[in-house]
Amino acid sequence: MKKVKTFLFLLIFLLTTLLSYKYFFPKNNLATFLSPKNNVLGESQTTNQEKNNLSNKVENSNNEAQSFSDLIDEEIENKKLLEKEYQGLKQSSFEGDLNIVLFGDSQIKNTNASNLKTELKPYFPLANIFIHFYGSNDPNIESGFKRLENSLNSINKLEPSLIIINSYASSPFLEKEDQLFRHWAGLAKMIDFIDHKTKAQVLIMADPLLVQESNQKAEESTEITLEEKYLQNTIQFSKAHQIPLANLYELSLKENLALNSALIEKILAEAISQLDFK
Repeated sequence: MKKVKTFLFLLIFLLTTLLSYKYFFPKNNLATFLSPKNNVLGESQTTNQEKNNLSNKVENSNNEAQSFSDLIDEEIENKKLLEKEYQGLKQSSFEGDLNIVLFGDSQIKNTNASNLKTELKPYFPLANIFIHFYGSNDPNIESGFKRLENSLNSINKLEPSLIIINSYASSPFLEKEDQLFRHWAGLAKMIDFIDHKTKAQVLIMADPLLVQESNQKAEESTEITLEEKYLQNTIQFSKAHQIPLANLYELSLKENLALNSALIEKILAEAISQLDFK
């Protein structure tokens, strides 16, 4: 009888022990509990690999923060340089959309005024600037005027603030007789049409001579070419009728008789900045 009691006692003890482990460690066996990855309280310990990964993440975060900081510093420096370059500029208070239409012959068609908007922004900091090109291979200014008439609805839909007309000096009349008079009359018809059919201001552009033409002129002859006669005619027309003028032609004769596209856009922007938009 004593042996039976002892056996039952041991059996109860073993069952109690097993039930205790099952209750306190339902998902982990003893081997897992005593694993090197865990301390006696079951808390995860960081391995060397995990420490390295964590260190790399911290280092990458620091590098990203430094790169962002450098980018901010560079942006601030660029802003200071721009402020210094444009210090004292007459800035317009015009707000809203500033739609500028460039209308003319192949000189406008082949123009790459990609930086014109950038050059205009310091003068018009509050405006949304849009540049629209209406250039074509018009044979002369009279053909250009007909195209202007046909393009009226399209242009007016843009609600232009300014229409720039180029000189058409690179598209002379084939007939030599009275061609400068016809050119003068063509400019007058265009300006009058814009004044009466649109709400836009107008600016005349005396185109610059191309670099090759300027250098060739300097090397070979001082004789005035037909294109230059048209350009001078354009300048005289502008002065006679007090029409705002971007005189790129005369400026292109200075400093090696050539202008690069960036400088052309800068000078054109200066001419536009003199206008009063409301």
